[in-house]
Amino acid sequence: MKKKAIVLVLITIMLSSCVDKILGHKYVASIENVKIGFEHCYSVNGLFEHFPKSISNKSFIYMLSTVPNNIYYPDSYYTGFSYLILDMGEDSLSLYPKTYLYKTHYTNRNFILDDSFGCYKYTDTLKLRNVVLPGTYPIPYFEDFDFGLGSDRFDLRSSGIPVIIDKHNVPEDLEVFVLKAEHGYFWKKKFDLDRPETLREWKNGYSCGIAISKKRNMIVYWMKAW
Repeated sequence: MKKKAIVLVLITIMLSSCVDKILGHKYVASIENVKIGFEHCYSVNGLFEHFPKSISNKSFIYMLSTVPNNIYYPDSYYTGFSYLILDMGEDSLSLYPKTYLYKTHYTNRNFILDDSFGCYKYTDTLKLRNVVLPGTYPIPYFEDFDFGLGSDRFDLRSSGIPVIIDKHNVPEDLEVFVLKAEHGYFWKKKFDLDRPETLREWKNGYSCGIAISKKRNMIVYWMKAW
């Protein structure tokens, strides 16, 4: 029985290692593809420096990216984002940033950048997003991120608006750290798309950082450019 148990443990470890390697290669390839996509159309480098170099199967929760000039999302040419959600594991304190530009707890009182400029005005009737607030930096609309905590779907087609939106539940203790952000026009091509007037000097720009939930033991790495 002991020999069988040892063999079973060894096989489990080997399979886990293989899964980690496969996931690690996919993650590295995904990040590199997004980087290349941005290099073609954006003049700021280093937007992914804070992302981890590798990840494990045990820690992985979710990842999503949009690359500018994506043929599947033509409206996203002048916006782009990437986010990665991981389980922090036992050594969570080491993941907190030592330096940052701005720190806040996530609420609707933040300067939230919702880059769905074509439809946010239909779903945010109180205009709580895309409004510059004094002494703040733009952070993502985290309800767009799938934390695996459930979501609500809003179908606005019956109101004559061709939009279906999934609003994801966000950890209630989410703490946000902006590591790098700057307003300005950094796209390599010129354009003049509509942006909310409430964005003022942040009509275009980028924001990068991490967000942490102690209660859920989650960490989010993110970057946005618009």
